[in-house]
Amino acid sequence: MSSRRDFIQKLSAPIIALPFIKNLGVEEMPYEGPVLRIAIMGLGGYATRVAEAM
Repeated sequence: MSSRRDFIQKLSAPIIALPFIKNLGVEEMPYEGPVLRIAIMGLGGYATRVAEAM
């Protein structure tokens, strides 16, 4: 049976490598479709973060 340390070591390498592997060979195309207009209400400061992320 493996220890917790072994599990974390085996899991951490793929997680660290994921951002680099994701961008290989794939170019993102800018979205040129219609603009989606929405209202984010009742979330307080969280609504600002969500709106900026969109």
